[in-house]
Amino acid sequence: MLLTDTLNEKSRKHAFELIDRNAHAQAQLVNDLVDMSRMTTGKLQVALEPLPVVPVLEAALESVRPAAEAKELRIQTSWRVHDTNILADPTRLQQILWNLLSNAVKFTPNGGRISVSAQRIDQRIRIEVADTGIGLDPGFLPHVFDRFRQADSATTRRYGGLGLGLAIVHDLVRLHGGDVEARSPGVGKGATFAVTFRASDDAALPAESSRSRKSISLKGYSIMLVEDHADSRELLVQALRNSGATVAAFATASEAFAALDRLRPSVIVADIALPDEDGYSFIRRVRAHSTRAIQAIPAIAVTAYASIPDRAEALAVGFQQHLPKPVDPSGLIQVIREFVVHSHSRGDVFAVEGRRGLPQDHSVDSAPRPRRRGVRGHQ
Repeated sequence: MLLTDTLNEKSRKHAFELIDRNAHAQAQLVNDLVDMSRMTTGKLQVALEPLPVVPVLEAALESVRPAAEAKELRIQTSWRVHDTNILADPTRLQQILWNLLSNAVKFTPNGGRISVSAQRIDQRIRIEVADTGIGLDPGFLPHVFDRFRQADSATTRRYGGLGLGLAIVHDLVRLHGGDVEARSPGVGKGATFAVTFRASDDAALPAESSRSRKSISLKGYSIMLVEDHADSRELLVQALRNSGATVAAFATASEAFAALDRLRPSVIVADIALPDEDGYSFIRRVRAHSTRAIQAIPAIAVTAYASIPDRAEALAVGFQQHLPKPVDPSGLIQVIREFVVHSHSRGDVFAVEGRRGLPQDHSVDSAPRPRRRGVRGHQ
């Protein structure tokens, strides 16, 4: 309907909202399946570090607040953990909290209430999410953390999903060495989910909210993007330019390499599966370049080749970071910023300011040729 250009402005806005909401829903289903696969095969690991409890909780609440406000839900908080640190993987902790809070929002009727509390008990941090929602049948409680199990599994059920959210919470909490429990007085009487983690007396790094992540600026820096898939290339170019960066986009490794000496970017972002020459070979040539400054340009692989051996090979040939597709543009911008800042502190990267940078945005849209390797998803 959008392509026919027959919708009025109100209908167009509604159409975009439908696409956005369902794209997020689909992405969540895929991510849940991938995470569950990694956990069942023992390939998912957590990197524990001390984190400040309250900022992490507030960031998680911020992510579900729009959905809660749309249902006119009241959110009450009780923090008794000020100046207290939790030992957790920041990304996975956010995932745990988001799943619990999203569940509470999803299963609480309009006008209901959600309570979120955190307290320290000896050397443990206990976080509880309670709601006044549809509750749980006592007979289902022992199975609430089972994979693909849902309290309402009938063909007439009102709520979607795969029944993996709470199973993922359970497994992630256990990977942290913590505990998770569920309580409910019965159907229609709400439910409470509680997770416990180890407290940490070590100094914590400041928690970064999703809002601050989006505000990261790359103004004054130049990015060389090598991506043969036109839609992916266009998306990343636009996101990087919106962050203030100057972007040179290429569809093939040979075109990008030919422009290296002229452009000397701050960072290279490259796909692995490319026509005529793959990303591994491209970065090997960059590292073997006759100019020392070009050899030292940081490189990030953004690729659908996302297995552990793929990551190891990417790092071995000269990439400094390996990000699996689909990549979050704001996350990519954050990684680029960190590389640029750290590399400049060592004085080994060329940027636009004071160096031979990119004189203007430059995009090469060559027609992609057949891949040398099997095609994987372009998302």
